[in-house]
Amino acid sequence: QAAARGQAHGGSAAGGAEAVSNEMQASWLCSCSQPPDMHFEDATVIQVCAPTRNEDSWEDDDDSGFGIRRSDQDGAGEPVVTGYLRKSKSHCLLEYHTGQNPIFQGSPVKSGLVMFSDDPHGVAWKKVMMHVYVNGFTCILPGDKAPLLSCLFSPFTLVERHVFPVSTQDGMVAWCSFTLTSLRLEGDRCFYFYHEGDNPEFERDQWVSRITRQVDALAVSLFPEHTISVRPVEGQAMTQRRILAGYLLRRQAEDGTAVLYCELHAHADGEAKFNMYDDERCLIKIASIGLKWRISLSTCGAEECGVFKVHNHFFRARRVQEMRIWCRAIDNLNTFLVHMKEEPSEKELELFRGAVLQVVQSLPPFEGKEPHWGPLLPLRLQEAI
Repeated sequence: QAAARGQAHGGSAAGGAEAVSNEMQASWLCSCSQPPDMHFEDATVIQVCAPTRNEDSWEDDDDSGFGIRRSDQDGAGEPVVTGYLRKSKSHCLLEYHTGQNPIFQGSPVKSGLVMFSDDPHGVAWKKVMMHVYVNGFTCILPGDKAPLLSCLFSPFTLVERHVFPVSTQDGMVAWCSFTLTSLRLEGDRCFYFYHEGDNPEFERDQWVSRITRQVDALAVSLFPEHTISVRPVEGQAMTQRRILAGYLLRRQAEDGTAVLYCELHAHADGEAKFNMYDDERCLIKIASIGLKWRISLSTCGAEECGVFKVHNHFFRARRVQEMRIWCRAIDNLNTFLVHMKEEPSEKELELFRGAVLQVVQSLPPFEGKEPHWGPLLPLRLQEAI
């Protein structure tokens, strides 16, 4: 057995654990009668104000307590200060949001007439001009100037194809449609679309392909550059049982998206850990999910989507292949928790890490972010402490 499926490395689970399929499971692995234990440390959302610019970097501004975000060279050849980051003495948490008054980047990448409804029962359809931008979309009624609907994409926006029953004057008609679903802690928000006219299936697929591409690019734009790690951080005792670590996005309340450095621990005393830190140094632990022998794990059915759910927490990986690594490792931990009562030895931990690393190294090279954009969502503005 190994922490990533399909890799055999000598360690075996006690109690005759059977190998589990390599295929990702898109449904709940099991139900959880009790909510997971959450342990929150002191966490402060930072005050930030940073317009979207080209590739950026953070640097300290002497002893002022601020970080200055500098964009690429402007026309005069001087660095441009595009925002500030209040650094508390403890730590800071990077969080984006998709709240009110969206600001769209650039020109529309796709426009066209579609039928739109926010009614799940398929009534109250409106013909609108839909404009898709790199970070969101608008729907405008013909003849109107003000949008009927304006939304920024979320990293947790699901784009799905459907054959949707539409109520018309001639009765119920099946149309090739698609939905946009924003996964929210306060309740999901869904929008429904279909295309009238010739080749509805082809047109539907064009919309789905373009929007999926933009949601994926938006999610990637929020990630710091990093590589997945399997080794503990030197000098940080709380990382010693690490078998997998890397940046993930986590869905927050009020349409927020936090950028967290997450770490999966091998089990000890009947419980594994899914720890979250403010960055890869792992100095400050933001939260921790206790993973016991009944782990609720699911992925979504949308295409090319890196979203997965651990208990009642939504996460998004940088790309689908990395999401599968996280899910396979968590799924394997579930197997170990069921069949292997003793905690793994140091030798077995090295076998687990080697198995995960082998899968990581087999991934195709990451293509990186779009060169002309920085983060495609606004940073959350809150009072600094």
